Amino acid sequence: MIRIGAVLLGCMLILSGCGGGGGGDNSTASTSASTNQMSNATLNGTYIVNQYMDDEVGISQGGYSLTNRMEMTFDGAGNASFIELASSTGVSPGGSSTYSVAVDGTVTFGTGDVGIVAADGNSLSWSDVDASDNAVALFVGIKKGTGLSNATLNGTYVVNTLMDDEVGITQGGYTMTIRGEMTFDGAGNVTAVDLSRSAGTMDNFTTTYSVSSDGTLTLAGGAYIGVVSQGGTSFSIADTNLSDNMVAVSVGMKKGSGLSNATLNGTYVVNAIGDDEVGLSQGGHTAASRVEMTADGSGNVTVTELAKTTGTLLSSWSGTYSVAADGTLTAGYSGEMGAISSDGRS
Repeated sequence: MIRIGAVLLGCMLILSGCGGGGGGDNSTASTSASTNQMSNATLNGTYIVNQYMDDEVGISQGGYSLTNRMEMTFDGAGNASFIELASSTGVSPGGSSTYSVAVDGTVTFGTGDVGIVAADGNSLSWSDVDASDNAVALFVGIKKGTGLSNATLNGTYVVNTLMDDEVGITQGGYTMTIRGEMTFDGAGNVTAVDLSRSAGTMDNFTTTYSVSSDGTLTLAGGAYIGVVSQGGTSFSIADTNLSDNMVAVSVGMKKGSGLSNATLNGTYVVNAIGDDEVGLSQGGHTAASRVEMTADGSGNVTVTELAKTTGTLLSSWSGTYSVAADGTLTAGYSGEMGAISSDGRS
């Protein structure tokens, strides 16, 4: 999963249902396996799913990146349907699939894709690592809510973004990642600041946002659209707009307080997509992976690859991590940085 010279986005890190709970602000994060078993009924309702995909697998200088925003409805009994709301390459007809949820939250689709759903059923992610379909993809889903408003987004969020600077151009553009902060005032105004990026110039901007009652998030007057979770702790945005000549998917996590290494405790599934070249136009190729990460709550972590697009699965390896009081997560074995939710579950 970790490669020097690669750019990678892992979305979302979700606690496996049969793992232990973490610390943090929410006491319900510490749950036993017997009270945390899941089933198909865990996935029930309508979700906004943002997708980042590359249409070629393992082909240097081949394919191109695209993004989709779709609405996916699960019936709680193993059946799902979806419609595309927006796409960087043109909206396609919807479709349907079956799914099954194991007791630990592992979700398997009829297409063969595998991922993870949170214990409360409010978020999920999965990856397409199957090279035979000639594409790789990462999917991030958040359940639509009720009674939300601009006030739901209030505070500072760490936002990780995967972006390609060319749309629909074979052998064009390159992939980059950005880690930034977005501060929402709860009244429709937001300020964004880059903290680090794999390429390009650091940037910051101020714009407007709106949150509808079902959680639909609109930024900059409709240039970017996504979804915010019921409690306002996380959001996801897809840039499917052809006019800005780029595509991107972003995931934001609200910064907390009083967190520590103990907040990250248990076994997590991480779905990731990355490119093995940074800042090289027409270079590298995109690959997806799914890994299991077990944190001991004391700063030590073991990582095991479950599936990936290309290459041999690596043996488990160990490293260290640290969680700052505001939830900033630093992987000692790679130096990568991100964020963890206050309840330690994602």
